[in-house]
Amino acid sequence: MNDGRPDREPQMEFSKPRMAVLRVFYYLVSIGVLYLAKAEYGFSDTVFLVGALVLLAVIGASYPLQLRLVRSVAYRKKQLGPQTMIGLEGHAMEDLSPRGKVKVRGEIWGASSRSGTIMKGEPIMVVALDGLTLVVDRARVQGKG
Repeated sequence: MNDGRPDREPQMEFSKPRMAVLRVFYYLVSIGVLYLAKAEYGFSDTVFLVGALVLLAVIGASYPLQLRLVRSVAYRKKQLGPQTMIGLEGHAMEDLSPRGKVKVRGEIWGASSRSGTIMKGEPIMVVALDGLTLVVDRARVQGKG
């Protein structure tokens, strides 16, 4: 399914029938919770029926938003390769003089400083890759330089 976007292939599988089954499941679970609330708090049948209709309307009205969100993920451009690391920011896990460890996107990497010694805790930015070693500079602090 390319949704009128011939230049982009979907990056994940999704289908309208699967989404419909999920909506029915959510509705049944919601009705079950509403029924338990009716039993616990003594709601009248009218209140239960109105609640069920409101739930149905909310689940039905949210369908276009669900479809939009799923498609935005499904057609997201693939991000692969070393170029996806360039420009990311992190911080030095130890002094880089010029080599050491940095943390970028929650991952610890071996790094080499291109801008002299970088002290532990200083913010860094990835400027290149040398194999599996990140080449980093000091990150520019907002409002400075």
